[in-house]
Amino acid sequence: MTPTKSLTLQEEQQLLGNPSGATSDVGNYNNFLMLRPQYALSYSRERGTPY
Repeated sequence: MTPTKSLTLQEEQQLLGNPSGATSDVGNYNNFLMLRPQYALSYSRERGTPY
């Protein structure tokens, strides 16, 4: 089956979902969603590691 539309970066990086519910809202600093062309990462500023 051929896709009918191109996926956005966020759609492509989250094909398997967002189990932690991370968002790219700057106020959500302990579950912040970082989107890069290569990956998507949920980051916790408090722990200094991925969530």
